[in-house]
Amino acid sequence: DANKPVSTAGQTALNLKADKTTTDGHATRITALESKAVKQYGVRRTLNASSTLLERLNDGVGLVANVPTDDGTAQNDFDAVYPFNQIKECIIDATGRIHYKGDPTYATAIGDWMVEVPLYYVKDVRTATTQDEYFSALKLDGYRIPKDFVREDGTVCQKVYYGRFKTGKDGTTDVSRPGLVPSNYRNLASFRTGARAKGAGWQEVGINYVKDFLHKLYKIEFANLNSQTVLGPGITSVRHTPTDTAVLAETSVNRFVTTTVIAANFNVGNVINIGTSLGGNNVASMRVITAINALDASNSEIVFDGAAVNIAIGNIIAMVAQKTGQTANLQKPSGKLSGISGRTSFKWRGIEDPFGNLYEWVDGVLINNNKGYICNKPSLFAITLTADYKPLNYTNANTNGYPFEMGYDENYPEAQFPIPVGAGSSTGYADYYSQTTGLRGAFFGGGATDGSRAGLFFWFLTDSPSSASWYLGGRLMYKPPAN
Repeated sequence: DANKPVSTAGQTALNLKADKTTTDGHATRITALESKAVKQYGVRRTLNASSTLLERLNDGVGLVANVPTDDGTAQNDFDAVYPFNQIKECIIDATGRIHYKGDPTYATAIGDWMVEVPLYYVKDVRTATTQDEYFSALKLDGYRIPKDFVREDGTVCQKVYYGRFKTGKDGTTDVSRPGLVPSNYRNLASFRTGARAKGAGWQEVGINYVKDFLHKLYKIEFANLNSQTVLGPGITSVRHTPTDTAVLAETSVNRFVTTTVIAANFNVGNVINIGTSLGGNNVASMRVITAINALDASNSEIVFDGAAVNIAIGNIIAMVAQKTGQTANLQKPSGKLSGISGRTSFKWRGIEDPFGNLYEWVDGVLINNNKGYICNKPSLFAITLTADYKPLNYTNANTNGYPFEMGYDENYPEAQFPIPVGAGSSTGYADYYSQTTGLRGAFFGGGATDGSRAGLFFWFLTDSPSSASWYLGGRLMYKPPAN
């Protein structure tokens, strides 16, 4: 009966329902307005496309991004975009104090040279034909917090810190510092232990650094998967050939006598190994060239630091991983150094050589028979598969090559490894992929001798977690503990 009076209780229920409808409507409209007001930057890739170019989406449309040579002029509209405009170079000293570049204390501070990255949010949308990736300053619908910003207790960091340089050694302590030969000949457990020894919050970088920081922000900034084209080759083509041999046998010396033609391929400051095989260090390991002098019309001496060694005719000299800090004096957030192509560093958003020079261990990832396993709790990281490592829902490619596409698991969107291969150094993802069966660690980026194969998307899933070689290094990360 339309004329029947409504009870007090009934009227209250009707009012509450009306209020909820109004509130829900307001919330929906507020969310819609926020989505329009808050800038979102994205890119789209057509799956298995040959082109390395990506389509800009949302507020990224029309923006231009370039990298200067040295500190030259180059338009980059993303310098004014969050989080790029709040990424800061800094030094964290032994007391935990942060000295920002430009502070009066920065020039004299002693500690770890880091890049401070503020909290941002990311979104991945995968369809049967496309993959869209976004970042935003706020947590809009469908966005998530990159896991590097989440502590194991679930609390959220407002800032995290990544090493500006590949890990080196100050005595026995792992550090991120310029002017050091990067630490190598160490397995995954060694880098993990070295990072943790620095104190609470310190760790080796993991999959979230690679995919949700480097890869995602790089893709959206430059909309081009060919990272060597954008950032330069970096240290990817050093002198490393089996024909660079000694022509004179000597005992207890700090020089390597070879032909002048061969010596011309080296420079003062280069880091070299000397061995009985290419790249071997059984004669001298990670030495720095201090002088190159002509001896006669045909021969020259390459002088190096450190303890004296015995040289035999036929010993091989080869450049290996080079010292950190080539970009330490660059003032702009990104820049590629002029100099000998393939032997000079670059930096992206403060990070020196995110690819090249050395592969970097990626912690929290293990590969077993081409299947990826992920652990997102640093305290549970291991070097063998445990119940804490969760399998991805796809299997990586079982052949080496240049990938056309990366796998995707919506439960672990931060873990994307190559699936089909068949592209090249300028198509698809434009970087190489190497694999083998068995239990493997995860490395990325390519090393000092990888040439056009190296880049941000190079996955090296060939060596076991116990491997230790001159081409394997690391990078520190610091996640501030909860107060």
